[in-house]
Amino acid sequence: MSWVPLHVHSQFSILDSTASIKMLAEKAAEFQMPALALTDQGNLHGAVDFFKACLAVGVKPIIGCELFVAPGLCTEKKKVSGQKPGYPIVLLAKNKEGYRSLCKLSSCAYLEGFYYT
Repeated sequence: MSWVPLHVHSQFSILDSTASIKMLAEKAAEFQMPALALTDQGNLHGAVDFFKACLAVGVKPIIGCELFVAPGLCTEKKKVSGQKPGYPIVLLAKNKEGYRSLCKLSSCAYLEGFYYT
């Protein structure tokens, strides 16, 4: 039975991981994993390099992203006591259309909502 990690962060998940894209792909191949998902927090900065690195070592790349769903409107920038600022959700692209949708969601989060403290 094969195991496929579906929630992996790289150096593009700032303050959460230092793993390089190349190292992740090489380790997946070393451990004979048939596939590997990259789900960095709020961005797809490493997606293209990850795709190429996985193909180079015979591992199926799965592109994803860990996004955060706000409890209210993204225009509300004030904290509510006792309420989390967002709830994580991991999304995986099934195909090119899914990848395009992830790109749109990530861009929208940066331009219209993003994080607040």
